[in-house]
Amino acid sequence: MFDQEDKNTEKSCPGVSSRPDAALILYGAFAQTGMGGSVGQYDPKVQARKCKSDPIRNIRSDCPPMFVFQTHKDDPRYALLFCYELACHGVPYEIHTFEEGPHGGGLYDGKTEDSPLFEHTAQWAMLASSWLKEKGF
Repeated sequence: MFDQEDKNTEKSCPGVSSRPDAALILYGAFAQTGMGGSVGQYDPKVQARKCKSDPIRNIRSDCPPMFVFQTHKDDPRYALLFCYELACHGVPYEIHTFEEGPHGGGLYDGKTEDSPLFEHTAQWAMLASSWLKEKGF
């Protein structure tokens, strides 16, 4: 939704695109509509409102290339569905899901309290860096 005007912004930059050149989607758990919910809990008005800002429902063919990473502590179906939609729209992407590691574990390198050590999962940062270099960053 990079081309939607922000009504809260005081200044605008005519002719300057707000489209990112690339995006890193980290940790998943970003879908707002679709899976989940309980019997008797569906509200069409709530669904319509959530759909307007749901990343999966707003993928277009002009979205930037995306690097997607998450662990399975975040439901991997969302990342898979997100990348499925990217593929359907012809948007370049790379996806990495790792079985081990909590949500929000940072680099997973064990160097801080907020970054527990998960050696295999820690490879995501190197993969992201390599991906960005391949994209010219």
